[in-house]
Amino acid sequence: MINNESVVRSCNLLNAVHELHKEGFQHLAVYCYFEGTNWAATLLPAYDLSVMDGELIVLPSLSGLHHKHVSKGRAGTFFAWDDVAISNPYTLTRYIKSRFGKLLEACKGDNFAFVGWYAKLVGKADTGLMPIMKKRATAIPHTVAIHEGADFPLPPVQRVQMYNNQLFVVDKAPHLLSQNEDWHFGHKSRIDSFDFKQNTIIRVPEYPYWLKSELEMSAYWEGAIYYAQVILKVESISDFLRQLGKEKSHTSAWKWFVKIYDSHGQLDYFVAFLLSLQMKGASALLPISRKNNRIRWLTEFESRIKERQCIHSSHNPYVGVENNPLHLGLILADYENHWLV
Repeated sequence: MINNESVVRSCNLLNAVHELHKEGFQHLAVYCYFEGTNWAATLLPAYDLSVMDGELIVLPSLSGLHHKHVSKGRAGTFFAWDDVAISNPYTLTRYIKSRFGKLLEACKGDNFAFVGWYAKLVGKADTGLMPIMKKRATAIPHTVAIHEGADFPLPPVQRVQMYNNQLFVVDKAPHLLSQNEDWHFGHKSRIDSFDFKQNTIIRVPEYPYWLKSELEMSAYWEGAIYYAQVILKVESISDFLRQLGKEKSHTSAWKWFVKIYDSHGQLDYFVAFLLSLQMKGASALLPISRKNNRIRWLTEFESRIKERQCIHSSHNPYVGVENNPLHLGLILADYENHWLV
């Protein structure tokens, strides 16, 4: 049985998030469900929500920034904060900002489509209908169900897809949680979480060219280097190029590497970066024939990119390779000595 206190508390939380959207934290989301007989909600980034089989699901968190609230205990209690009693959404907004600062930092930015959908949801809640996002076998009075086929539409979030018999979602950029985050390690936890099994969902990064952000692009390509060493187990640049050329024998891990890092034809820029790095740092160790092949490939590549302007024209790994403007490679152990040849 839903009591008035549960309705008031749910409305306060939903409206507090609505207020935070107005302040620019538009990637902040709420996942609502019932835990036993109590209405519950999890605050989380919207990019940790996805749609699978017509139902809204919560993806495994890469950030650890999920905060759970259950409407039970004394009135005015949120998130098990026993030191305060909160009676309105504006006070709750202040406490969320002061106590969940890292979550809000990760939720900064515009997400107009999601905010528009959410405003409609808050309107429903304000009439006394509590949102439920987890499918149930039986309907609950005074609630609004949110799933495929329900009266209220699903939010505009990513959908789980299938590739190479693997479930996956494409996480939209930006991927760095904070401008203060060390971008060299910005994709490390994501790549460490990859588990190429059919019953798991992997979260692959979107190619962030459209942001025109040097930090985001640097983190993306540093992730490619980390993936090559940790997932592909390549031991050198030559080993990487040799395996890349054997498409027919590609493992699942290689197929995913190409899907992630060549989604828009951008992989050649990474290859050009590696070749230039090798020529600069280990040219004397290369056989003459291999060195000549490297020079020929780079010459042809430079001719191609001069003929056209494209989405990769800025912040790609190859531009200004002499000075390595993206500072790639610092994630590697023994970078200079181990990986060049």
